[in-house]
This record gives sequence, C-alpha cells and structure tokens, in this order.
Amino acid sequence: MTGAWVTRLVVIGLAGILTACASGGGGAPSERQAAASAPPSTASAIESATPPDHTSGSVPAPGDLPVMEEGPISPGTYVVMPPGEGWFECVEGVDCAPPPDHARTMQLEITVPDGWESLEGFDNKAIVPSPGSSEGPDGAGLAIGWYAAGLHTDPCRPVPHSTPDILIGPSAEDFVDAVVAHPLLDVTDPVEVQLGDFSGQFLTLTAPSDISDCVDWRPWEHGIYAQGPNNFWNLWVMDVDGLRFIILAQEFPGTSADDSADLRAMVESIRFVPSP
Repeated sequence: MTGAWVTRLVVIGLAGILTACASGGGGAPSERQAAASAPPSTASAIESATPPDHTSGSVPAPGDLPVMEEGPISPGTYVVMPPGEGWFECVEGVDCAPPPDHARTMQLEITVPDGWESLEGFDNKAIVPSPGSSEGPDGAGLAIGWYAAGLHTDPCRPVPHSTPDILIGPSAEDFVDAVVAHPLLDVTDPVEVQLGDFSGQFLTLTAPSDISDCVDWRPWEHGIYAQGPNNFWNLWVMDVDGLRFIILAQEFPGTSADDSADLRAMVESIRFVPSP
C-alpha cells in the first residue's frame, strides 16, 4: 500500500543491505526488464507539457514555475526544492566525504502528467499514481534524490534500517560500480544517459521473486525497500557537477503500460538548475 511506503520510506541511509533471501536474486532478466534497461528514449515525452529547455547555468525567474507540493499533482512542470538537509544526508555510523556546496541549494524541474501525487512525509520526493499504489503486483513509483552512502552485504533485512557494511565513494561511478559488483544483486549492464545538461548511467535492478523472509529487501541506505517480489528498479545515477544524484523509477511485471510510460517521461523531463 502507498501508506506503507510513506511510513517506511523515510530513510536513514541509502546503503544497500543484500540478503540471502530464500530464492536469491539470480536468474536471467525478464523480457520486461530487458526492455526497461534499454537507454531512455525521448520518444516517450509527455505530449501535454514540454519542460523548459534551460541552458547550463540558467535559472528560472521567480514565479516562472510552481513548487511541487504534497498531494495530488495537476499536470504541468514544477520546481522541486532541495530538502532541509540538502540532496545529501550521510548514514549514522558512516564517515561520508563532505558534499559539494550545491547539494543544499540545487533545484530541479520535472514535468508530471495527469494522475500522479507527491507523497506526504518526505523531504526527498516520492511520486506515485493517484489513486493507486507503489506496491506489487502492479504498482509504480518515482523516488528522487536519496543519497546512497553504502550497500548492505545482505539486502534481506531483519529490520527496516541499519548501517551499511559496504561503503562506497562519493561519485556516481562509485555507486554504479558497487551495485554491479555486488554478487547478490540482479542488475543489467550500465549504459550512458543524459538528463538535461548532465550525464550519468542507467541500469535496472530486479528484486528476488521471493522476499517473504525479509522484513525489508533494501539493498542500500538511504534508499527505499522493494515494494514486492520481482520489483524492477530503473536507476538513473547522475553526476551533477560532482553531486551523486539517484533517480529510481520502480514498477512490476503487472504495471500498466501507461504508468510505465509516465515514469519514463517524468524522468526524461528532469532538468537540474542552480538556486536563484
């Protein structure tokens, strides 16, 4: 249920705890996963609203775009403000490198189609269908901006949160390399992507088909937990002037084609801009 995501997605770290779940995370990716892992295509752009095409260093004039608030979202383009701690929050027990200054000031823009809402209770943004659910077997959701401080050796967690034991460096490449190298994570090969003026890597992670023994299946901190078995996590790991910024669009084999297209279009519409 969406409510469960709201309560338990308030994260204390984005380090992944990889667990020896009953069935493990192995196996060949499904056809849907293979399709999801293809490089994003601009052909899925939202027809009802086109995001502003800002050039590097440009800033939207005050009042140009509304700030995204909690609750149902009217179709259009919005500014997402940085959370109170900025787009960086280390995990208790982890010695993180100092974040770049713009981790606390950078804004982003996103275009949202009809039928989505911003969940309450988050500094970082979580967007889900309205009405609808983030959970399987047909849910969907978009999680924006949680900082990954480290991964868990075992993602099948006996408790919702704990300090990660696989620490990683601060760069986008550090995170991608750690996820790909993890022996219990079922991931596709990363591909280069571009969002606005910034580059990064795209990959898809698939949760195991049986996570019934896990309190949470959570591969990293800060980060969300799997919303059900066979949960696909499409990950855009961006390097925004030295700030690692992670965007996670999650879905299932039963997620509707419309919701899948909306998720991809929302991500492709994102533009990172400095604060005024």
